[in-house]
Amino acid sequence: MPDGVLAVWLPDGQRLHDVGGVQMWSPDDRWGRFSVVTGAAGGGVEELLAAEREHGRVSVERDEIRHWGGRAVRRVRYRVSREVPAEVVRGPGGLRHVGGHVQEHTADFVFVGHADGRLTRAGTVVDDGAPDALSRALAEVLERLEIGGERL
Repeated sequence: MPDGVLAVWLPDGQRLHDVGGVQMWSPDDRWGRFSVVTGAAGGGVEELLAAEREHGRVSVERDEIRHWGGRAVRRVRYRVSREVPAEVVRGPGGLRHVGGHVQEHTADFVFVGHADGRLTRAGTVVDDGAPDALSRALAEVLERLEIGGERL
């Protein structure tokens, strides 16, 4: 990763895939994913939470700053609840109702600053109802993340 700051462990034979400048991995991306992105300063925690709040209710469960690998690292875990509007759509089988429910997910990210002012965000987003094995696999990748040679 940039400046050798982050080391990401993935299961044997797996690798991160670039999707529009974001490095991602998932056993099944319909339910959740692990991602890493590095960009200009200003894309931090407050901006991420503000973007999430534009589309739903956000409840922060954890927000802490700790030192890992000689760097100040901010870790934020939060839940998002969004109302999916009910719609009637026409398909091959005729009209059907979709939406009309609440969709929730949990996000858990670490934010690491770089000497040049850039910021790296790494973490997981897991939809409620995701299979337990997927949730555990994504959590393991996050918990095995190394920052400056030190494991979270």
